Amino acid sequence: MIPKVEFRYSSIYDEFHKGYLETYYKAYKNPKTKKLLNRYPSPKKIENYINQVTPLWKKKEGKILSEIAKIMSLKWRHKIIRVYLVGKCIPFSDPLTMCIYENKNEFIDTLTHEMWWLYLGKKYKGELRKTKSHILLHAVHWKVYLILFNKKHLDSNIKKSSRNESYRRSWEIVKKEGYQNIIDEFKRITK
Repeated sequence: MIPKVEFRYSSIYDEFHKGYLETYYKAYKNPKTKKLLNRYPSPKKIENYINQVTPLWKKKEGKILSEIAKIMSLKWRHKIIRVYLVGKCIPFSDPLTMCIYENKNEFIDTLTHEMWWLYLGKKYKGELRKTKSHILLHAVHWKVYLILFNKKHLDSNIKKSSRNESYRRSWEIVKKEGYQNIIDEFKRITK
């Protein structure tokens, strides 16, 4: 069974995220946070965004989710995956929460990234938690990109996400160890 993604807007949830930014700004007076607040999307803009990205995601949804399941030899546990959209946030996976991206392809890439429950062995004990939590994800992402997109798209995503030290390190590990080796080890451990 391949689940369906259901995009949702919750004004209460969105207000919570905006309130967090406001509290953060009051405490630290960070100019970047002030910019985020000044450009915080209205509820109508978020709902319009959902209407724009839904057909883009639906075109790729089946292929992406099928490929993830196939690569990992796992079955999806839910018929519906709810994705909450808010004005601004750092995306996270539980509850699956996304924000508006100017580049809608980047939205699709990030949503694919957040679909994962990660399992990590002791092998990467010396790495930062954020690095460890992205090794399997980036291995699968690597394979999905090569199957459904192309090497150029993969390289672009690696470059973009490598601004973050932990992401850069996890991509290095995947490149060094090989995406298929990491995937195979995960499948062996979890069977």
